[in-house]
Amino acid sequence: MRTGEAAVADVAGTEHLLQLFDSESSRADAVAEFVRDGLAAGDALLLVVAPEHWKRIAAQLPGAEIDAAIADGRLTVREAAATLRAFMHRGVPDAERFEASVGTLVRHVSSRGRRLRVYGEMVDVLATEGDFDAAGELETLWNQLAARHPFTLLCGYSAVSFGDPRSARALRDLCSAHSHVLSSPEDMLGSFLLGTYR
Repeated sequence: MRTGEAAVADVAGTEHLLQLFDSESSRADAVAEFVRDGLAAGDALLLVVAPEHWKRIAAQLPGAEIDAAIADGRLTVREAAATLRAFMHRGVPDAERFEASVGTLVRHVSSRGRRLRVYGEMVDVLATEGDFDAAGELETLWNQLAARHPFTLLCGYSAVSFGDPRSARALRDLCSAHSHVLSSPEDMLGSFLLGTYR
């Protein structure tokens, strides 16, 4: 795992990224950049995102280009909480259900031979609820899926979910499940937490 101050665009060719966001505006900025870079590179994109976050992200992107990318299948947007519910079983992520739902979606989105970029907030839904164990299990499922079907995955977490010092171990464990941990000067709390808990 590599850590440090970097923009998403600076980490090319890696598979699994984590970033802590202080605000919805900093999240929208970073994810819009992730999408713009992917579209410019000709990649396919899958966003599993809260509707209110997608609204902010989409507002920073050229509407006609986004509409065209959605129409031709280069950009797929799914609602995070609903997608998460499809594979949770008794409060934990179920590997078979994850493969049947998310795995199938990943294979479909990348079926035209394009490289795939994924932005996901399902882990953030779990972390916001304080369910760090389930978030860690979900990160493991993502890594297993990426080993079979390579893609670049950016996981976006709300920094405030880790504000309690008792969450230090959870943050360290989650960071270790990623190839890169990113931070931005704009996200002062996220940068502080990453510096404290490394």
